[in-house]
Amino acid sequence: MTHEHSDEQHAELSIEIRKLEIRLTEFLEHEDDFIAKLRNFLERMKSLNEKVNNAETSPDAEKIKELMKLKLEITDAFSETLRKASKAEHERSHLIESYGALITSMEHEFQELCSRVLDQR
Repeated sequence: MTHEHSDEQHAELSIEIRKLEIRLTEFLEHEDDFIAKLRNFLERMKSLNEKVNNAETSPDAEKIKELMKLKLEITDAFSETLRKASKAEHERSHLIESYGALITSMEHEFQELCSRVLDQR
């Protein structure tokens, strides 16, 4: 193959490496967002559990209203947690796609190199 085609192969491999770097960064950012939301959700659940326990020992209308408000906040937090999990999974799928593209590009580059070396013999 020509030198020009070889340069294209090198460029393709470089592009795939850079894509994987970018996708990894994006995935990690979304994964961190998900983890933060999940931790927030867990803290709210702990708070609800504590307040339920307190309300059981001395129930009154104000405590019940507070529990209902907290329950709605937890529902919203759970929904947001699931949304962040979905975004992280979406980014993970791009990351997996990049693994395949990178390995394929590497294989093409290696095949080109081997062909050039063997053709010189």
